Amino acid sequence: MDKHGACNHLMRGTHRWLNYAKTVTGVSISSGVNIFSRIREKFNTVLNDYDLIITPSSVMTPFTIEEVGEEDMVDGCFKYSLKALSYLLLNNLTGHPSMVLPAGVSVEGIPVGLNVVSKYCNEDLLFQFANALEETFELHGKTSFEI
Repeated sequence: MDKHGACNHLMRGTHRWLNYAKTVTGVSISSGVNIFSRIREKFNTVLNDYDLIITPSSVMTPFTIEEVGEEDMVDGCFKYSLKALSYLLLNNLTGHPSMVLPAGVSVEGIPVGLNVVSKYCNEDLLFQFANALEETFELHGKTSFEI
């Protein structure tokens, strides 16, 4: 896809999302806030018993343009991103401090990461964990590694 084609895809996608935004109601926003509050409470419950929550940074490996299809590039990328980054999205929605750390490479050679989450105002623990991981696996300065 050339630069002009990519721009057209983005413009069409932006137009679709702006039209969708017109349909959002106060009720749907209120429902979303309620759901986020419940998710935040669940995170806090887990973090009362554990210092950190550790998940993969993504639930899948990156896609190619061929997999999404050029015709559906904007919507396809957005839908893929919501699914692939669901763990990270939860951190953003709940406001919990988090950090993504390198965790090696997949079989295909694609970098993978760990998503580490802590309690509110406990960022120092994230940095301590990252430092301990780096020292344990001698990761300083490495761009990929195998565990």
